[in-house]
Amino acid sequence: MSQDCGFDAVRQAAHPAVREEWTPHLKFLRERWLWLIVMEAQADLGVAIPAEALKAYRKVVEYGDGIDLDSIRRRELVTHHDVKARLEEFNALAGYQYAHLGMTGRDLDDNVELSQQKRSLELLSDRAAELGQPAISADLGRLATRVPFRGIVGAVGTGQDQLDLLGGDMRAFNELNDRVQRQLGFPPGSRLDSVGQVYPRSLDYLMASSLTATMAALPAPPKSPQRTSPYPVIARGFVSMLAELSGDQWAEGDVSCSSVRRVALEGVFMCASARLEQLKDV
Repeated sequence: MSQDCGFDAVRQAAHPAVREEWTPHLKFLRERWLWLIVMEAQADLGVAIPAEALKAYRKVVEYGDGIDLDSIRRRELVTHHDVKARLEEFNALAGYQYAHLGMTGRDLDDNVELSQQKRSLELLSDRAAELGQPAISADLGRLATRVPFRGIVGAVGTGQDQLDLLGGDMRAFNELNDRVQRQLGFPPGSRLDSVGQVYPRSLDYLMASSLTATMAALPAPPKSPQRTSPYPVIARGFVSMLAELSGDQWAEGDVSCSSVRRVALEGVFMCASARLEQLKDV
């Protein structure tokens, strides 16, 4: 790793698939898929969303010109809210305003970010197997199964806004969540039973610290003259950032942690992937 390139050098050392997982383009595309999945479930369960609107939203997701980051940035300068800017962009492209009904920003961000973590762990597990590290692969695979689904449960975790949309039908509310959970790839039984505005940030810390501990079990990098790697040390710095958030807020319940998490979560996965890539010549 170059000594003068900062964290960009860590990113470049990571596997391309893991790097891609943490790009704004892919994250925002997954947000649009989540909005679409929720709308389609809502419509099937009785919410008045026209079929032509769903068709228009799906066309944007499947056949659109991709994510226009410059357009989203311009909207954010006006809205002063990142999620609102991305929502307005999606609605404008579809020509309707049905996305995000009964949802909060954390329904969107938390679930997408958990999906990023789960998918990244699966990618790392596959890569460890390719590099002849079956035990490490198994550990990473088990860690991936422990990443939970937050659920579409609104601003305070009760799901009341969705329940109101669904006429107070708890069966329909659970069916909506089950459907979203399946389509995002989370296994049955993985939905958190009780969340507030955000899922407990201690879960981020547990995932990151477990991943970093797994990195420590890897063989020494063959081309390093010191037979050591800088990546676990850098990763521990990101774990410390997440530890600062764990339990630091009342009931771990507000969104002031967002900017720290975006840096730390990506950082841990880039370090883990870069560390694995050092084994290509073992």
